[in-house]
Amino acid sequence: MNLNELRDRAYNIACEHGFHDKEYADKHWLMLVITELSEAVEADKKDSYFDSENNDVDAFYRAVQRKGFSTAFGTYVKDTVSDEIADVVIRCLDFCGMKKFDLSETQEMIEDDKPDPCPDETDIMTEIMYNITSLLFNKTRKEELRVQDVIIQLFGLSEHLHIDLEWHIEQKMKYNSTREALHGKKY
Repeated sequence: MNLNELRDRAYNIACEHGFHDKEYADKHWLMLVITELSEAVEADKKDSYFDSENNDVDAFYRAVQRKGFSTAFGTYVKDTVSDEIADVVIRCLDFCGMKKFDLSETQEMIEDDKPDPCPDETDIMTEIMYNITSLLFNKTRKEELRVQDVIIQLFGLSEHLHIDLEWHIEQKMKYNSTREALHGKKY
């Protein structure tokens, strides 16, 4: 995994789909990160998890062969907790691409430090996502570092939840590249 390459891909896919045709303040982009965090909570409330340990990956690939990637993705992956966490990271990567933030140190921290997403000893998704959201509002840190903190924590959370986040990011980027402009939304 190379976060700078993923950043560039996420930004390019967003540009190709019209997300950067209009200029918006940074608050706009950061709010979109927060909405994705909220969608992860909604998926958890519905107990919607992609179970990579119980053959969901194999079933997904068989469905890709039978029905095509987009249909299989919609059936097996879309709107699960892991899909929404991947969306958060992709939104962060897109923002970092727009701002030209270097993610080399972020990648090192993910690979070396194995961040603990649950320092309060909580496994409650609402509390974890609240803590991650609060990182975006930490005015004592530069904006670049706040967004990188979110990425780092999401990789730690994914490891904690046994989610192959890199796989989910790859699948979601592939899916996003097939979608209509603005993914059929206003922005």
